[in-house]
Order: sequence, then C-alpha cells, then structure tokens
Amino acid sequence: MSKKSNSKDRAYAHFTKYFLKASKIKKNYSGVQAHVYSPMLELDWSFAEGSSKRAGKLTAGQPFHVASIGKLFTATIIYQLAEEQKIILDAPIIKTIERELLGNLFVYNGVDHSDIVTYRHLLSHTSGIADYFEGPVLDGENMRTLLRTQSDKIWQPQDLLDFSSERQVPVSAPGKGYLYSDTGFILLGMLIEIVEGKSLEKALEERIFEPLSMTDSYMTMRSKPLSNHSLPIADLWLEGEEFGDKNALSVDWAGGGIISTLDELKKFSVALHSGNLISDRSLSEMFSNENQFEKGIYTGGGGMTVRFNKFFPLLKLPLVRGHIGILSTHLFYDPTSDTHIVLNFGSTSKMVPSFRALIDILSVIKRMKG
Repeated sequence: MSKKSNSKDRAYAHFTKYFLKASKIKKNYSGVQAHVYSPMLELDWSFAEGSSKRAGKLTAGQPFHVASIGKLFTATIIYQLAEEQKIILDAPIIKTIERELLGNLFVYNGVDHSDIVTYRHLLSHTSGIADYFEGPVLDGENMRTLLRTQSDKIWQPQDLLDFSSERQVPVSAPGKGYLYSDTGFILLGMLIEIVEGKSLEKALEERIFEPLSMTDSYMTMRSKPLSNHSLPIADLWLEGEEFGDKNALSVDWAGGGIISTLDELKKFSVALHSGNLISDRSLSEMFSNENQFEKGIYTGGGGMTVRFNKFFPLLKLPLVRGHIGILSTHLFYDPTSDTHIVLNFGSTSKMVPSFRALIDILSVIKRMKG
C-alpha cells in the first residue's frame, strides 16, 4: 500500500470515528451528513448517520435545506449579470425596481436613501437595511417567533420586504454601517427576477443547476428538481422543533431556500472556486472579507471567510471560503489543499459542534498535506 493510500485510509477512519461520535447526541437534532473532497489529496469521503422523520435512516444522498449557503447562489447570479453587463454593481437599484416596492426599507433618520442603494451595498450587507429573520421589531412577534406560532403561513418575497419595511428600522444610511441581512438578499432575488424576466427559481435552474448537473437541487416550495425525484428532505430543527414539513420554510427564498445534497453542493463549490461560474475578479469581490460577521467569520460581497486564528491564536489552520447556514450547514473551500467541505447538522443548536467538526477536518487535511 502506498504512503498516500495509507494516509487516505487513516483520514477516512478518523473522519468516520469522529462523526459517529458527533451523531450520538439526538436532542434537537436528527443526525449529520458530511462530505470531504480533495483531488490534490485524493480524498472523496461521504458520511451520514442518524434518522429522518420522513425517510427513516439518514443517507449521504438525502437532500437537505442548505439555509444561508444559498446566498452564494444568489450572489453568483448577481455577479454573472454584472459580467454580462446586464447590471452595474455600483448603480442604484432604484433604476431597476419600483420605489413603491421598497416602502420604508431605506428610510433612516427620516431620510429616504433608496436613490443611493446599490447592488454592491446589498451583496456586502452595507445597505443599512434591517434583517427580517433575526433583527428586532418595533412591535409584536419577531420573525423567529412567528415561524413557530404561524408555521403554516406561506411567505412571499414581498411579504418579507414588507415585514422589514413596516416593523423594523434600518441600522444606517447606505455604505455607513454593516448588518448581515436576509432582507437584503430577498431584494437581490427580486432584482434578479426583474432583470432576467423570469423567476429566481428558473434563473437558478438555467444558470447553475442544469449546467452543473445538479439534478436533485431546487428551491423549497417553489420548484422541483430536474431529476423529478421527490426525495424527502433530511430533518431540520429550528429552536427545538422539527420544521421539515412546515410551510414556514418559505421564509428563506433568495437568502437560503435551496434544497440540495452533499455531492451537488460539492459540484457547485468546485465550479465556483475554479472560475467556471464567475470570473476571478468577481470571486475576489465575493470573498473580500470586508466586515466581521462573528468573531473569526468575515463577509465580503456575498461570501464568508473563516480565519481560525481569530477563534484562538494558536489555531494555525488555513483560511477557508464559502458560507454557513443557521441550521449548522457549511460549504467551505481550502485553496491550500484544494479541499471542498460540506456539512449538514440540520439544527440551530449544533453550530458549535459543526465548527468543531470543520476544525477537525481541516486539522487532518493539514497533516496530510504536510
């Protein structure tokens, strides 16, 4: 057996042991799916362990709700439109969308700043717009409470803009502050529809899913997979309640409403980081690391970068690019080892364990690379 094969076998054994242990605690959580792919290191490992309310035993091929990883898809289409000169990233969005649809989204300190909000502001979370998903409200229930008390409600994109317009306030004038905002990405999805003259779901299908043979990927409650397979999705837990069959999942849309699989997210990551979807310049802007989202996690123009030494100074791991989702989903790429990592813990309560798993994987990769 070659040294490389032996190293690969040890890595697979380690990953399997680690994730079997991680999958044992079942409170507010049904199981874990994981995929590690590195052509450089000849790794192609998939794993699934746990249960599924709708399909029994969890499998590596079972579709799951990607959550905010979907922002990478929305951002990718925006950059494609810019490269095709259908939009200008620094142009005011008011040239594309009717002012009436924006309501009070950009009224800050009594001044309406709609005229100066650009695509780049929305991509970089610097437009000042509130965040419907986790932001405070002026009165009544916030969105995460509403998802539980009105779990059968189907949310349309305009409903989500109206929620922020009517029940929240902006955090700053455009370009003067930073707030990670799902509302901003809903607006980007609507702008894509206007520019393309078709639904966001159709744009995703034509621009990403079909070219990359992502035949089991689709927008939850809005489209179907190209394969026409209606496979049940893996369980997803929102604050202690399993939400996989709730209409409330319609709340994500352009901010993270995609259903996909480990393998198909890997396909997307490979295409994105190899320059097959957007140019190197756009990719650099996507991961420009302009603002701190959380300690160690930075956002740029639609993507996230993790700097592990900011978690702990002695944690000497490579910088990785991609995105996380609130359901403890991860899609990251390590350019130093050409490694793509996909994780789904499927629960809002598993974010810390999911990052520990990411750190463990990258530690093994670092040792293999030498």
